[in-house]
Amino acid sequence: MSAPNIQYESVDWGARYTAGDTPWDLGGPHPEFVRRVEEHLRPPAPGRLAFVPGAGRGHDALLAAAAGWRVCAVDLAPELTAMAGPRLRAAGVDLWIGDALNIPAAVLGAPVELFLEHTFLCALPLERRCEWGALARRLVARGGRLVALVFPLDKPHTEGGPPWGLTPTQFADLLGPDFELRVDDPVAEPTGQRVWKERFCVFERTAGAPAP
Repeated sequence: MSAPNIQYESVDWGARYTAGDTPWDLGGPHPEFVRRVEEHLRPPAPGRLAFVPGAGRGHDALLAAAAGWRVCAVDLAPELTAMAGPRLRAAGVDLWIGDALNIPAAVLGAPVELFLEHTFLCALPLERRCEWGALARRLVARGGRLVALVFPLDKPHTEGGPPWGLTPTQFADLLGPDFELRVDDPVAEPTGQRVWKERFCVFERTAGAPAP
């Protein structure tokens, strides 16, 4: 199932993937997500729903699926249907091509209990960040978690983007009072492929939505 191919910041993401010009792609799940699986990335029961926007080749989505989640991975680039689709389908991951900010509830079919954020928000135009916060408030069930790599932590906006600089405080402001910051740690295992710093954050939905 797909939606119109909306381009963020005039970046042709599909062309970048086709050309292999994807410096944000680590070639596997982020090492910090791998390190935190047992503590923060296990579902409360098998088959609960995880949402992975800006999924790219699906490395983090595959990690979530292996941890026991039913995963909906979303990306704008139609080229990823062929590049990543077979591997994702084999792992039971649903890949939806379209604008994650406007994903229909019917595509998900259940409340989201894990929103896995990694380089999606930092790629959005600054004027669309409020839509990201609205998306999290719309999708995440009470008691659910938004688990994020906050990146690039120390990049000034004067240097432009994407990626655009982010901080845990900006995440909290976008999410609003219905989410509480439970974990805010420096990344223990930097990838070595990124020049900017990162933090690992977990926000819990404590109000404003029904429990799943």
